[in-house]
Amino acid sequence: MNEWIELADGTRLNNTYIVKLDEDHLTVHSKDVHGFREAVRIFGDPEKTNRIHSYQFGDEEDWTGFTEPTAILEEDDGVAVSLRKEAD
Repeated sequence: MNEWIELADGTRLNNTYIVKLDEDHLTVHSKDVHGFREAVRIFGDPEKTNRIHSYQFGDEEDWTGFTEPTAILEEDDGVAVSLRKEAD
């Protein structure tokens, strides 16, 4: 897959992409993260998710402020993590 994200601390997750739901919500789908505990360790830390850079088939985007996990779904081949921007 030609999709990856890089978190604020430099952690790079391959086979990972972002779906923007609206201005304040997104979902990260990752085949590089396996299991609920690993997803919590990575996406439960606002220092890691306060800035995310994504690369998806040539399109690059920077996502800032998405520090509040709202759902984690463990899938057969990875996880889906919903994040929202922290309320002001």
